[in-house]
Amino acid sequence: MRTTRLILGVIAFVAVVFAAEYPLRWAYLYGVRTCCIAAEAVGIMDRAGPLGGQVMGFNFQREPAWVHGAAAVVSAAVVFAPAVLLGVVVMRRVGGGWRATRCGACNRVLRGLSTPACPWCGASFGGDRAAASGAGGGR
Repeated sequence: MRTTRLILGVIAFVAVVFAAEYPLRWAYLYGVRTCCIAAEAVGIMDRAGPLGGQVMGFNFQREPAWVHGAAAVVSAAVVFAPAVLLGVVVMRRVGGGWRATRCGACNRVLRGLSTPACPWCGASFGGDRAAASGAGGGR
C-alpha cells in the first residue's frame, strides 16, 4: 500500500508539472526575451553584432553565446519553480507523508492514538516491550 501511494504521488507530481508547463511556456519565453534585453542594455550583447534569432518579437544577437544559456536558466528557474513546488505539495498530499508513523502489522498511518495499539488491526506496540524489559513509564 505504501509503494502504491508513493507511485500515485509521483504520478500526481508529473501531472501537475505538465499541466502547468504549457501555459507557463509563454512566461518562460517572455523571461528569456527580458534577459536578452537586459544583457543588451548593460552592454554584454552588441546591438551591431550578427543576428542570432528572435524571441517574441525581439531580435537578439548571436554573440556572446553564453548569454542565451544564462537567460534560459534564469527564466526557467523563475517561471517553473512555482509549478514544481506545487507539484511537490500535491505529491506529498496524495502520496502520504514520508515521515508518518505506521503500524508494523497493517502498514496504516497512526495518528492521534490514545492507547499504544493500532485502531485498525489491534496490534499493540511500545507498552508491551517496556513492561517486559522492566523499564519505567517515563522518558
